[in-house]
Amino acid sequence: MKYCIVFAVWTLIIKMIFNCHLCDFRTPSLSSHLQHNFRHRHISSRFHCGLNDCQTDFATEASLRPHILRFHNSSCRQSLNSPLVVCNRYAKFDCSVADCKKSFEDYSEFLKHLKAHMSHGVFTSCPVEGCPKKYKNIQTFTGHMTKKHKNTSSSSQVLPQLAVVTQPAILENSVDISSTAFGDFDNDCGTEHECFDDISSDRFLETMCQFYMKLEYELMLPASTVQYIAKELSVLHSGNNNLIEKRLKRKLQHCKIKNVDEIVSYVMADNPLKKIQNELKTTYLRKETYKRHFSYVNPQRMPIHKGPYSKHFYFVPIKETVKALFSDKSISFKLSPPQFSQIEDLLLDYTDGYVFKENAFFISNPLGLHFILYQDALEIVVPIGPAKKKYKLLAVYLIIGNIPAHLRSRISTIQLVALCIEKYFNHEEFYGPIVKDLKGIETVGVDIPGVGTVKGSLVCIVGDNLGSHGLGGFVEQFSTSLYFCRFCLIKRKDFHKAGGELATFAPRTVDSYDNSLTRLAESRKKVYRGIKFDSIFNELTYFHVCRGLPPCLAHDLHEGCVTFDMKIFIDYFVDKEWFTFESLTKSLEDFNFSVKDKRDRPIPVLESHTRVKGGAWQICVFLRLFPLLVKNFILDENDPVWRAMLLLIEIVEIVLSPSIHRSYLPYLHQCITDYLHQRKTLFPEIQLRPKHHYLSHYSELTEAFGPLIRVFTLRFESKHTFFKRCIRAFRNFINPTLSLSVRHELYQAYRRSGADRHCKVNVMGDSDSFLQNYSDEIKREISSKHLSAGINECVSAEVLGTIYKKGNIVAIRQTTYQYEVEIGRILLVLYDNKDGVYLLLEKLATEFIPHLRVYEVGCKISYECISVCELMSTQSLHVYPSGSHLYVKLHHALVSDELD
Repeated sequence: MKYCIVFAVWTLIIKMIFNCHLCDFRTPSLSSHLQHNFRHRHISSRFHCGLNDCQTDFATEASLRPHILRFHNSSCRQSLNSPLVVCNRYAKFDCSVADCKKSFEDYSEFLKHLKAHMSHGVFTSCPVEGCPKKYKNIQTFTGHMTKKHKNTSSSSQVLPQLAVVTQPAILENSVDISSTAFGDFDNDCGTEHECFDDISSDRFLETMCQFYMKLEYELMLPASTVQYIAKELSVLHSGNNNLIEKRLKRKLQHCKIKNVDEIVSYVMADNPLKKIQNELKTTYLRKETYKRHFSYVNPQRMPIHKGPYSKHFYFVPIKETVKALFSDKSISFKLSPPQFSQIEDLLLDYTDGYVFKENAFFISNPLGLHFILYQDALEIVVPIGPAKKKYKLLAVYLIIGNIPAHLRSRISTIQLVALCIEKYFNHEEFYGPIVKDLKGIETVGVDIPGVGTVKGSLVCIVGDNLGSHGLGGFVEQFSTSLYFCRFCLIKRKDFHKAGGELATFAPRTVDSYDNSLTRLAESRKKVYRGIKFDSIFNELTYFHVCRGLPPCLAHDLHEGCVTFDMKIFIDYFVDKEWFTFESLTKSLEDFNFSVKDKRDRPIPVLESHTRVKGGAWQICVFLRLFPLLVKNFILDENDPVWRAMLLLIEIVEIVLSPSIHRSYLPYLHQCITDYLHQRKTLFPEIQLRPKHHYLSHYSELTEAFGPLIRVFTLRFESKHTFFKRCIRAFRNFINPTLSLSVRHELYQAYRRSGADRHCKVNVMGDSDSFLQNYSDEIKREISSKHLSAGINECVSAEVLGTIYKKGNIVAIRQTTYQYEVEIGRILLVLYDNKDGVYLLLEKLATEFIPHLRVYEVGCKISYECISVCELMSTQSLHVYPSGSHLYVKLHHALVSDELD
């Protein structure tokens, strides 16, 4: 019986293999797996599990080991667990000062509170369990926490009633089997079975290439600096080899070994590092090596004939980019049918809009690739002085829509298609190669090894109004042209006449576009009905500019209607003596912004300004929180201008929603028409802008393209940052389009080697060594959900890019639009071995305050345990204190349920 059990355990161990997700390395040894993982340190600092192809990875080794122990039922030596800051039975942090005893949900707020005691000279105990230190000096306390408790976790623990069984069932027998001999994956047991040696020249070369690529293309070190580092490394290695050779000879001679020179020569000759350094010793050799060993797409020089001289731009072939996509180790891309909303009339993505659903190509090719292009102009140098517009570039980017939405927003997922100096731009010659590539992918497809022939088509082209009009062949003079809209045939005089903001006009269609082109050619005019020429993109079989140019809410709303109208409203409130510009600035300075809000902290509004200054997100934060900023200055809640401003806030909240039910679209349209009418009536002397008219199309455009946040331009604009950083790093303006396109593609090759890998769920602050009993009410709520046996607690969890941690606020559900909303505060963050994340919430009494468009939260009502995917909104929110009141402001409207 004993030998049978031993054999069974041995078989279990042999079957458990750690697989590297970046190469073909395999081993049954955890220590070997970790050592190999270190070889990929230049592309990822995370610890990949890989046990039986598990795709989970962790920030630290200390988090990986408990994962193997719990979720794979395998024993391994536990690293020392981080010290813990212990919370009470209700999952809150208690102040240790005798006459205080306040409780906090948020760990950082708890520390701030302790420091407040110290500032008054009160001796305060260190909050870490088992630490006897007491402090009354803030600097000393901060230094103590940094040096002694740097990796402290705030009460990360295993729930006592739901603890996982950590040994295989076979080990429950009474037979004593040594875990060191059989169950300890830190030992190199069974290496002769499936553990392959990964010390080879190719892997050394890959590691060194990734090291240099990280320095030059991610950290933006100049090529001359990288060359200096490479040269010095070579000198150090050569000197080290000489020292080893001399010591080896001396030792062998001392031991009276024969043929010393022959032995030493044999040992020193086969040195892979020396060979690699020769391959990478110059900038040119390094680049050529990168291009051979990584998924590099070579930019092509394309001619532009403009004026007496021939110019050029650089084009990155879309076909080659598609091939590189399938070899990308960061994404592990696989073809699948488009993801439609499972709920009737719920719009979740562009695939739910009729532009995609009615596209004949995607109907007949459900596994086809979805191409989304973006075009925009960017300044790579300071746009003032002698260099103004000299190096202004026109860039075209690409996103593959088949990639999940949370990955599409990552800058490294956005691919470069073309770069051109704007003054050399020619519509047909610049966009021609792009259209030619798209035609080939539509008709012939791309041959992918191991996959077959893959076809794809263009869904839409994203851009600002100026770029979209220029690409579509429409007029670009928005302030003077008779026809200024690419969505309908409105005339400027009709828009500005009485009731013009409420009128509807004939939409632009493919037929009306073609008819206008015919009339344009017959009349020999430069413009007819707002059209200047036929866009080359109309040559595509399944795309037309009248159906494929979505709006950009950032430019139409934030940097359009909001930035100008809010200044008009503020001027009105100042004239009415609600507040002054100085008091508004003081309110901005004193306001308790969340950490997320501080990244886009609004700029103070001055009387001399004609609009609210700042970037799109700064303006968005200002609008969203403006009612709270001036809450104490409001003199009349029913003031018509105040009501108009609240209506504008509601419109922005609905448009920003990542999911919207079709039943809300008529309501959105009514809100927009009401707002435009009120704005024109209240301030008749200030004309509405063209962007106000574009806003009137938003309900129908949402029907066409899905939630407009999914065709947002700001994530594309973030891509500009890479090129601006590059030009500042290498300061070479001789041929900027070549330098930038090559560096970008080398950087993308580096990212495709696995440096851009991201998990759906990322758990932080996990531990299994500390048990603490919560209240019976909390235990009952967790147990009532019948969660899996492997449920554990962590400090925080990142799910599809959103971080959930103790003290944050979430919107649970909504019964009636705006008014009956359930809001909860996160007390515990739980997770299982199937990427499931659950939140134990403290449900709070909630009341909607209409004249502020915020929710006031009060005391605890009950507890609720809920999965993150069941939340009404995935946003993690913040509490804004104001006097004795606590307010919560949503980032977007909750409009995913049918409107009653």
